[in-house]
This record gives sequence, structure tokens and C-alpha cells, in this order.
Amino acid sequence: MNSGGKRALAELFSCASACFSYPDAAFSKSLHESSFAKQLLGALEDARLSEVAFPDGVADDAGEFFADRLRGYAQSGEEETLHRVRRAYTDVFLGMPEPRVPMTESEFMAWQGGESALAFANPCALDVKRLYRQVHVTTAPGRNDPADTVYAELEFLSYLLARGGESNLLLFDVFSTDHFERWAQPFAEAVEDASTEGVLVVGARLLRLLASFDRASLHPSSRGA
Repeated sequence: MNSGGKRALAELFSCASACFSYPDAAFSKSLHESSFAKQLLGALEDARLSEVAFPDGVADDAGEFFADRLRGYAQSGEEETLHRVRRAYTDVFLGMPEPRVPMTESEFMAWQGGESALAFANPCALDVKRLYRQVHVTTAPGRNDPADTVYAELEFLSYLLARGGESNLLLFDVFSTDHFERWAQPFAEAVEDASTEGVLVVGARLLRLLASFDRASLHPSSRGA
């Protein structure tokens, strides 16, 4: 994969992160004005993933699927879009007494196994932080989000791809194997089972693509690089 393809892939990871971050006014505006859809579809095209079929037969063309799921936001008012996506996000990820789908790797993996994740000294979250520190990445100032949220992991992978260089790509491989790919597919399936909201379905389907593409194509020694 050439440098342009890697930049596009980094943008796709960032788009996926945005789908699973708490929706703010700027993001809902990008949905309403279709700028997010244009960004996502453009990156899909540049990464040569726009015409990929989903393995489960839901769609033969990922680009068309995403465009269809995002089109409705342009027909809603900006405030209506914000309330709609926040309501869906809260229902799936912030529900009380517990969320319908846990959005940290450690909690999700424990939830799948019918167990409870350790609140402190969690081995999974500690290892995620260890890998972040290898490239001096820390939680954003003023935020107290767990290190292993789905949106933080996606943004980290986007960061590694955007920086490029063999050491960052090797860390991308390690993090993908040890963390992201362990839970991305089942997490995506759980989100789709829990909600039909367009942006969450798009995020879930994008996760499926990102967790299954051939990482060997990222390295200069790979065929067709």
C-alpha cells in the first residue's frame, strides 16, 4: 500500500473513532451537512475499500451501504440530528444500570465471558497504556476516559498509520493483534444488534472492514506496496 493509501486508511480509523465518540454539536453538524459522509466515502475510495462486499452478505458495496445509512441526516434539522444521535448513543453505551454494549475492551471481553472486569489494575487497560507510551501518547488533558475505549484505540491506530515509518507500522501490527482485533468484530456485531441508528451501524460496519483488511499490505516488502 502506498503512502496515499495509508493516509486514507488512517482517516478511516479516525472516522470510525468519531462514530463511537460521544456526539457533539460539531459532529452532528458534519452528519447533517453530509461532510462526514463525504470524508468517509472519499477515504474509502482512496483506500480501495469502497466496493468491498461484506462477508455476511448484508451489502455488495460498502460505499453504497454507508452512503445510504448516512443520507437521512441531511433531511433532518441540525438540532434534531444532535438529539437523535445522542439518544441512540446513550441508549447503547451509557444505559443504566449498565450499558447494552460496554465500550472498553476490558469490559467488553469480560461481558462476553459473563464476568466483571477489574475496576483497578486491569491488565488489559494497563497493556494498552504501555503500548501508548511507546510513542508518548497519553489521554487528552482534561479527559478521564479509559485508555481502552473503542474510540481511543481507533484513534491510536489512526495516529500510527498517519505517522508512518516501519516502527510505527510494527506497533500497529502488535496493537491490532493484541487488542483491536480481539474484540472489534464481536463489538461491531453487538452494536448492530443493539441499534439501527445510522451512524452507529456505519461505525460497526466500518469496524468489520478495518479489522479484516490485510495488514501485510502496509509494509514496504509486501507485494504491490
